[in-house]
Amino acid sequence: MTHSGVVSPLNMTTDWVTAFVGIVYSIAADSYMEMLEILVNEFKLYVTNEHLKRKIRCNHELGFTRTPEEGESVMRKHGLWGYFEPARPWPVT
Repeated sequence: MTHSGVVSPLNMTTDWVTAFVGIVYSIAADSYMEMLEILVNEFKLYVTNEHLKRKIRCNHELGFTRTPEEGESVMRKHGLWGYFEPARPWPVT
């Protein structure tokens, strides 16, 4: 006797696993951002750094960029380009 909960994982495709893992990572990243924003608000950390909330949102998007140009575009979108040196997750050549 088999249970559908046991049979289903055995029939998973790579596309399904890829989509599932993507959703799980997205939930984890969104949850982490929410926790950071709660801490910033609770302890009023934005008083010491006026750009803190924008930096949190910007860093979430910077993780999905592939080139320095994309990174610059994201930082400009959040109004942070002139204030900080951009993160350098790309290989420096």
